[in-house]
Order: sequence, then structure tokens, then C-alpha cells
Amino acid sequence: MIYKIRFLTKQSLVTKIRDVKSIEQLDLNNLKIDIENYIIDFIFSNPFNQKYINDSYNIGTIYFKPEFDLTFNIWFEISKAKKKPQILKHIRKLVSFDSLGRLTRGYIYSWDGIMNMLKNIILLIPSTVYIKILEKSWQYIKIRGLAPVLPRNYHPSWNVESTIKFHVIMLLTRDLGLDILTLEPIPAEGFKKIHGMTSITFERHHIYKNDKHSIDVNRLVLVIHKNHHILEGQTSLILSLIESRRTLTLECPQYYKTNIKDWKTKWQEYLERRKFLLEHGIANFLSTYFKDNQGNNYILDRFFKNVPKGHLEYEIKLMIQDWFNKGRPTPLLNIYTWNRLFSSTPDLETSGNVKIKF
Repeated sequence: MIYKIRFLTKQSLVTKIRDVKSIEQLDLNNLKIDIENYIIDFIFSNPFNQKYINDSYNIGTIYFKPEFDLTFNIWFEISKAKKKPQILKHIRKLVSFDSLGRLTRGYIYSWDGIMNMLKNIILLIPSTVYIKILEKSWQYIKIRGLAPVLPRNYHPSWNVESTIKFHVIMLLTRDLGLDILTLEPIPAEGFKKIHGMTSITFERHHIYKNDKHSIDVNRLVLVIHKNHHILEGQTSLILSLIESRRTLTLECPQYYKTNIKDWKTKWQEYLERRKFLLEHGIANFLSTYFKDNQGNNYILDRFFKNVPKGHLEYEIKLMIQDWFNKGRPTPLLNIYTWNRLFSSTPDLETSGNVKIKF
């Protein structure tokens, strides 16, 4: 019903209802919203003996509104891509998530379930829509405070150069090479590949405790060696600061104002880097902001040494493609970063493989 309501036009309404001769678009939009809200309220009221939604919690069915919202968005976008309403049972199979929409059971969704689902959804809907589903999924993860239960040992690919490369480039894209707590730039020399480690050598920090097995870039930040220990136990703070960066806020977070003496200068540097990145792309950003005083760029030397001039953007796209092909978690970047930097969000291909638009 909601699916049909959303695609209702002025012409179709006038055609189907004899008493309606004409209607303004604004009135039609309001009518569609009212009908949709009525249907959702009806579902959450559990009017029949066979319940739609579990109501065992003190606040009743509304407790599972986050699950309903995420399920509905996924159902609608896949149905839209298929050009007709889909049975939820069929969608569960398509996305390999058996718990999707089973709101009578009284369980919230799991981190692993959502991550696995996203890897399948990426093959079913257009890239621009997939980014919206990513946003909805991230919002749900925040609401429910989800986190994977992982062993303490490192992932077998943790120290593989291709993994390090992907982590570094994606984290520089998200956080702009500025320390998550201090806004201090990570020195260009910190990316030089050496035997051993200096005080300014970059490290990848797992945001969550006992999360060493994860190679999910969304669960990492870059930090220099001497400051690594400061990030321990700061999970909630780090996540909130990442979210402020991901949403492209202009307002400096209160944490920086309170804890950084020259926060205005540092925040302005952050905004300038972000503006440059969005306007000129990741290749130019890496080439411009990560040179030492002698003009050495250790990021390019380490990860893109044999890449011809002018081909860096293309190589980064190939790197992203390779990451997706391995079925690994998608970086939760904002839609502007995906669309403006890469023009390469995952796209639906008839072959079943994720491809990047070049």
C-alpha cells in the first residue's frame, strides 16, 4: 500500500477517484504523508491477536521503531529497483539476512548481520541509493550502540601492505590527516616506511576495546606513535568526533573548544583541508598536504611509487574496487565525498560483481 501511495501522481488520483477533479501537488504530498503515517500507526498499534511487532518492552511496540525504519527503507529501495513491491521473505534471501523484518521476535539487529547485508544490498540497488542505505544503517548502528564481538588477535591481513594502503588512504580522506583528539597534523615523515618506529610514525588505532581482529576502516583512526596510548578508552568521544567530520559540520565540536588552546586556528585548518579535498579530489589532496620540507611525499612513494603522473586518482579507484571485491566493509564516508571525490560509488552490474564508475 505504501509503495503505491509513494508513486501516486495527480493524474492517477484524478483518474481513480471520480469525485476528485483536480488537486494541487502540495495537497497531494500532504495526503500521501498522512496516509503513510496512518498505515504505520496502524501497524504499531497491533490491532489484531496476531501481532505485527513485539510489545513486551515497557514502552511497547515503539521500542522497535529503529528496526522498522531500517527494514522499511531497505524494502522500499529494493522494491523500487525491482519496479514492484517485494515480499519481505524474498528480500531476506536477497540480502542474506534472515532476521530482517522479523519484528515479532523481540530482537534487535546485529553488527555482523548488518555488515553482511550491506555487502549484498550493494549488488541490488543504484549507487546513489546505496549511499542512503549506508547512512540509514549507520544511524541504526549508533542508536543501538552495535559493535562486533571479535577475538583479541590481529586479522591475518592486518599487516598486509594492501590493507595498510587502503586504511591510510581512506582514513586520510575521512579525517584529513589531522589527529582526532588534538587536530594536530600527522607529519609527512610519519608515513615514511622504515625498520622500527619513531615517535611520529603513524599507527592505526582500533576504536573499540578488544577489537584487534577487525580490519573495518570505520572502526579505525590514524594516530602518531607517541599519542597512541591517549586514545585508549576514548571510544565514545572518538566516535562523536568522527561523526562530526563525516557529516561535514562547520561548527567546531565543543570538545576541541574546551581542550585545545588555539582551537580556532586548528579548526580553520581543518575546514581549509576539507574544502580543498572536496574541490580538488583525493589525488591532489595527497600530493599537496603530505610533503616534508624537502618536498618528499612518503605516502606516494610508499603506496603509489610506480604510478604515472596523472594516474593517481585511477589507482585509488582500483584500490577501492579491490577492497569491495574481497567483500570487505564499505567505508562510511559522506555522500559528497563519494560523489565529488571519486565519482565512483559502487554500481550495480549484471555480472553480480561490484564495479567502480570511471
